[in-house]
Amino acid sequence: WKKSKNFENRACAAYSLGLLGNKDALQILDKYKTVGNKILRELSSEAIKNIGHVR
Repeated sequence: WKKSKNFENRACAAYSLGLLGNKDALQILDKYKTVGNKILRELSSEAIKNIGHVR
């Protein structure tokens, strides 16, 4: 349960970083693209795409 909650928190943070569009977050987001949790992987990848489109 607790481990699942940590992944959910990280996924929400990844989503928020994507909305902010700060390229400094790319290194962290790239790290989470390959984790075992599907939601965290997907939201990290989506955030990376969003940061790429923010100018």
